[in-house]
Amino acid sequence: KVIQFSDSIIRIRPVDSLTNKESRYGLLFHELIDLVHMQAELIRRDICVRGGITVGEVHFDNQTLFGPGFVQAYELESIYANYPRIVLDPLLIDQFKSNELLSSEHNSHQDESRSIARAVRKESDGIYFIDYLRAYINEIGHDENALSFLFKHKEVVIRNASGANRLTPLFAKYLWMANYHNTASMVTSGLI
Repeated sequence: KVIQFSDSIIRIRPVDSLTNKESRYGLLFHELIDLVHMQAELIRRDICVRGGITVGEVHFDNQTLFGPGFVQAYELESIYANYPRIVLDPLLIDQFKSNELLSSEHNSHQDESRSIARAVRKESDGIYFIDYLRAYINEIGHDENALSFLFKHKEVVIRNASGANRLTPLFAKYLWMANYHNTASMVTSGLI
């Protein structure tokens, strides 16, 4: 389920759905990869996003949305994301280890954990976030498309950070993004 209001988009994947219970398809992995592709597509359109991803109870219908899962995701975004990144709740990481409904029945837990680890990074502040640059490059391959995407990402950072003559919260976000870009670019075999 996708719900949009104001400048927020809420994605809900029912962990205990009948479909997931009957044939576990790797709910967490697929959500992370979907978000990697979403972030990459938005960067191509000059849009930077931040957010939070967690696991928890959520109630929604045509007019209401509430529950501890929604509140936690909102707090992750508003308190911890701070920069153009989607942060992961440590509870989600713990739940992945113990709740088989978050993983695939077609892969070993160890293999799926490795795949998830390639899409997630732990920042120096101790916060886990979706490493969309590295994960996207791994998804599309190290070719001209990857180089084009990294150039576009660099262009977004430079365009928005250049010309600033004082430190503002917005400029700090692009400084973080520049550091992330430079670090991720080195990790992705020095493409840029």
